[in-house]
Amino acid sequence: MKTVLNIVLAAIAVFLLYICYESVMGPVRFEEEKNIRDKAVQARLLDIRKAQAEYSNTHDRQYTDNFDSLIYFVKKNGLENFSRDTTWVAVIDTIFPKGFNADSLRYVPFGNGVQFQMDTLTQVARSGAPICLLEVKTPYEAYLGDLDKQEIINLKDQQAQLNKYCGLKIGDLETANNNAGNWE
Repeated sequence: MKTVLNIVLAAIAVFLLYICYESVMGPVRFEEEKNIRDKAVQARLLDIRKAQAEYSNTHDRQYTDNFDSLIYFVKKNGLENFSRDTTWVAVIDTIFPKGFNADSLRYVPFGNGVQFQMDTLTQVARSGAPICLLEVKTPYEAYLGDLDKQEIINLKDQQAQLNKYCGLKIGDLETANNNAGNWE
């Protein structure tokens, strides 16, 4: 009887030890995976920002709110190259590494086909000059949705308390911020 009781107590102790370990390691693993995914999404947002900057340079300082137009521009349009003679070099060959897939610009990494939300707005400054604004964003659920739900809720709550967007984005439709990312 005493041996059975000792075995039961040992099993309970091991179970409690496992629960303690998981309560510490669960958030650590979430944070590690979140960092990996954040970096992938941030890199894609930076690619979109580069493409939009070139689009704006060739379209009278206007951005596009349409991924089809942006991808077509990246794949088919060219930029002037002033070396010895003026030549045209494709945007995709100029600002992106060799082998870059322009069709992937619209998709959120780890998002299982979810697309970024992209919008533009043109405001008029007090001087009368137009101010073109761009915002490209994705919520946390789009690329972290298959991770621990409680950790995502905690992350969103933390961002809400700071009055920040609950996800990653570049630019802002309310304030001109030079298309900075909300992580920069």
